[in-house]
Amino acid sequence: MVARIIQLRDAVVASIAAAAIDGVTPAAAIMPIIEPADLGDGLRCEVLPMRQATKPESRSTNENHRSIQIVIQKRVIDIDTEIPALIETVDQIIAAVTNARRLPYGNKDEYATVAEVRQEPLYDREDLKENSVFASSVVVVFADSSTAAR
Repeated sequence: MVARIIQLRDAVVASIAAAAIDGVTPAAAIMPIIEPADLGDGLRCEVLPMRQATKPESRSTNENHRSIQIVIQKRVIDIDTEIPALIETVDQIIAAVTNARRLPYGNKDEYATVAEVRQEPLYDREDLKENSVFASSVVVVFADSSTAAR
């Protein structure tokens, strides 16, 4: 059986891929590529499981929060023209995941609801300055309810 957070990560990858955003090919990952030398020339979009927590709602149900991180990286040459376009691309990726508000995953008729989206900072200024790499991290927190084990 595949872990729920991995199923959710894969559903996020599918959602981004279905949006057919120009230049974006999302990839499921466990660890993002950090080293600028490993980036190549294209845009890299990696989707990773980040965190999960369960909070009891009642004696019979739990509220589950699962966080998925989307890492977008690209080597840039012309900061003034490329950065605004990359920010727009990140906005399109966020919209691809959040527009439906409910993302099907796991077993039949199971959905996760977008509870929160965080993008801080908009892009890593230090990485941009030192390595000429645009790096943005988006965290999407999903919530769903499940029956508590007895």
